[in-house]
Amino acid sequence: MSIKNINLFSREDYFDKVFPKSGSYHSLNSSKNAIRCLDRFCTEQYSKDTNDVLSEIREAMMGNPNNVIPMIFLEKFSSFLQNEEKSTSCIKGYVNFAKKYLRQCGGIRISVEDMQDYIAIPVDEEGDEDLEQLTHDELRAILDNIPNQRRKAFYMVLKDAGCRIGEGLQLKKKYFDLSKTPATVFLPKRITKGKKIRRIQRLTHETVKTLHKVFERLNDEDYLTQSNKGDGKFNGYKTERDAFVRVLEKSNLTEKYEHNGRYKKNIHSIRSFCYTQCKQATGDADYAHGYVGHDRYLVVYDRMEEKQQDEMFNRCVPKLSVFEDVVVLSQDDANEKINALNKKVEKLTEILENISEHQTILRPVKKKLQNIWN
Repeated sequence: MSIKNINLFSREDYFDKVFPKSGSYHSLNSSKNAIRCLDRFCTEQYSKDTNDVLSEIREAMMGNPNNVIPMIFLEKFSSFLQNEEKSTSCIKGYVNFAKKYLRQCGGIRISVEDMQDYIAIPVDEEGDEDLEQLTHDELRAILDNIPNQRRKAFYMVLKDAGCRIGEGLQLKKKYFDLSKTPATVFLPKRITKGKKIRRIQRLTHETVKTLHKVFERLNDEDYLTQSNKGDGKFNGYKTERDAFVRVLEKSNLTEKYEHNGRYKKNIHSIRSFCYTQCKQATGDADYAHGYVGHDRYLVVYDRMEEKQQDEMFNRCVPKLSVFEDVVVLSQDDANEKINALNKKVEKLTEILENISEHQTILRPVKKKLQNIWN
């Protein structure tokens, strides 16, 4: 290996770093798709292999470190993706993966400022259409149309815990504690996005009932979903995404957005449902963000005492439940109800005592009247 290339990663090294850093199999698959597009771009644009093109760019940079060739290269790649009618979010992701590939495998550094100045990403047209929320009736229809109980339990955990699909796919039976009130599911740091912080999420009563049935047939090391077979060949995300589309068809929820042709309801909508219901139930967007694992709010949520986390989740239970009508009272409301009931009991006790007292007085009179009648 030459001195020039000794500090560069191979393509395999590049892909090997994606999952450990992101904790997302979806990111790994996206990175591979991005580099495949980059290969196709280099072949069509330059009639050369990608690594050969990067070598030429690197050599040009040695003579002039301020050369704008790398930015022009990425700008053309962005245009190439637009011509292939990729979505805005897809183009952003692919260009960023390409930028990292240039740095790690090509030794070509591009600053954030250069990206902003030179790389044009198309305007996202999603603002022209309101993104539709998943309603309780729609989620109930989806769950009712799932014949596989493990998949149904998986979706119900997603709507209670608000975890990402990649996180949910890695949940094992041993991570659940159904004996607690509320029941919990533990997300180890290694399976969360970015592997930054472990999370303990709560579960509603209706989800616990479904899990009890499923867990009767599973061992502690078994995954909740059958999509993760634990064999290292992890294609669970695509399996669940495709399965969700079939459920949408059964549930007559196949409407699509005009601007990108994608289904208005998708498997990610379940996590969005959790966030929305938690925000509406508590009136606290920061809590809802932290609960579903958004980085910016994780520390704030994690610093809440366990009792406070339980109380906040209990306020969300009626909104998160899709099969059961649940009324959850705060401690103050519960004490008020108990005091009111105690007062009613005291009143009834007083009435009964008065009735008993009057019966004692009237008993001789009643006896005389019976004698006269007889």
